[in-house]
Amino acid sequence: MRTAVAARRNYYGHLLGHQWRLFDLVSSPSAQTLPTVLTRAELVRLYAVIREERFRVILRLIYACGLRISEAVNLEVRDLRGGEPGCPRLHIRARWEQHRAEAPKRAL
Repeated sequence: MRTAVAARRNYYGHLLGHQWRLFDLVSSPSAQTLPTVLTRAELVRLYAVIREERFRVILRLIYACGLRISEAVNLEVRDLRGGEPGCPRLHIRARWEQHRAEAPKRAL
């Protein structure tokens, strides 16, 4: 939207010589920002309120590996693969047959 407004403003203002105030009124929403990263204290509080261990485990896995919800839903037991000793690997099957292997972060 910003590119279209800038193009029209340039066309009408510089090429045709019209000084329309309409383009000053038109604005687009600002770009979306990245979500904030939770602090360790916030993670501890989040995990503390989850009563079921199975939900806590999957949330920790999602956060540690940076999984999308669809990737977490499609996980199977066979996707857990042993990498090097002490370094497990997780085979992630994403859409469009794009696969990746992820090592969970340590201290979560």
